[in-house]
Amino acid sequence: MPGYGKPRHRAKTRPPIALASVYAPLGRLWWWYAYSCRTCGAYQFGRAKTLEAVTGVRRAGCGHLVGVMIALTYGAAA
Repeated sequence: MPGYGKPRHRAKTRPPIALASVYAPLGRLWWWYAYSCRTCGAYQFGRAKTLEAVTGVRRAGCGHLVGVMIALTYGAAA
């Protein structure tokens, strides 16, 4: 059998970038953010303890893998 015993690797592709609007915690503990999935267009909401935790690769509620990047920040000097 050709290829027997060799590991199969998936092609590593980057997930599409989703631009997020981030809302500062006014008297609350959480940073809230909203973004739309670049694959299907569904809008998603999330929260994070710190501003740095908003960004990164995550699975959206629709099931697609997205890379979240901060586009706009409201309510705080960033």
